Amino acid sequence: MIATRAPGFTLVELLIGLVLLGFLTMLMMTGFQVTVGAWHRVNDRGLADREWQATQDLLRDRLSQAYPAIVTDDSGGSHVDFAGRSDTIEFLAPLPQRYGARVFVHYQLYSDGQALRLAWSMPNQRGRDASQPAESMLLENIVGLTISYFGIDDPADPAHWQDSWVNRKGLPPLMRIHLSSASGQIPAWPDLEIAPLISADAQCVFDPSDGACRGL
Repeated sequence: MIATRAPGFTLVELLIGLVLLGFLTMLMMTGFQVTVGAWHRVNDRGLADREWQATQDLLRDRLSQAYPAIVTDDSGGSHVDFAGRSDTIEFLAPLPQRYGARVFVHYQLYSDGQALRLAWSMPNQRGRDASQPAESMLLENIVGLTISYFGIDDPADPAHWQDSWVNRKGLPPLMRIHLSSASGQIPAWPDLEIAPLISADAQCVFDPSDGACRGL
């Protein structure tokens, strides 16, 4: 009598099948994780690029509108209301047009070592209420801000990049902003160069008491 094998799989065949299934599942999960990680990186880069573009547009708009108001110091000397240093800029510019009336405010762009920030206050409040200016965070994970100014320092020398523009007679013809980010947090961006559009505004008589542009 010939013995016949019952239909089905032996224990060894089942074990081999389970091992192969586990191996294929591991490959699929690895591929899925790689795909998800790549998608998150692309999404994060896209978000960072959009944030940088919005910040770039804002800075270009505000700094290009810097107003060359002349102020007089205690010694009787005069200089433009602009203080540019290697890590901060203080300047006078009008509020965006969407706010209606052409009102000027003092802006300060700086980095606190963690983020890029822009503060602003009315001219008659600076000094009196300087501890509580309005402020907005522009970009996170910014650990360094380097600013330079292109112009003439000495009439005998050609125009060149400088790390300070304080107590000058006019605005710098060009400003360059370089941002340093926390390692691995956000991508590196190209330097932003901005030229002020206004050298003298004949249509405005600046009133320092309330920051308004009175006109002629």
